[in-house]
Amino acid sequence: MEKVLKVTQVQSGSQAENLGMQIGDVIAVYNSERISSDNELSMAVHNARNQKKEKVEITVVRNGSKVKMSATPEPLGILCAEKFARSQESSASEPHGELYQTKYGVTLALCSLFSFVGWAIVFLGFLAAFFGFASEGRFSLMVVLPMLGVSVTGFFIIMGAQVTRATVDNADHTREILKALRSRS
Repeated sequence: MEKVLKVTQVQSGSQAENLGMQIGDVIAVYNSERISSDNELSMAVHNARNQKKEKVEITVVRNGSKVKMSATPEPLGILCAEKFARSQESSASEPHGELYQTKYGVTLALCSLFSFVGWAIVFLGFLAAFFGFASEGRFSLMVVLPMLGVSVTGFFIIMGAQVTRATVDNADHTREILKALRSRS
């Protein structure tokens, strides 16, 4: 399993559109540098500019096939997402493959819901503390402390949701690693 940079949007009139890049293409190589993240692509473009290159070669993987393109070292005009992919060939030198889907979609949706509820509780707690303070006209611990307690409870709900999300992501990655190891034996 490896990280890849998948094109999610090609801006109209951009260099990428003129080159024929498509949504779903995986950017594998830019100017002889392997690419697996937005940061790596930005650095490769920057390096090509500093080297005063007139043309750079880009290799994308489209439906399992390599497509080479010649471009200028200017921004491509694309939006990308970093994804994890399982390599379909024995050679791991080219990042492509099938993107996996989580088996814990309901859990992830519940994590998002609990995070939203937690933030709502935090906001309402601070709001109630502020209005309680404003209505008293003076600082009163009897009004402010319970509302701050509500806000702290909201933070605990958010933390629980985030820990659960991290656990689910870890389970997904572990499952994919085990699947890849089993397929090699």
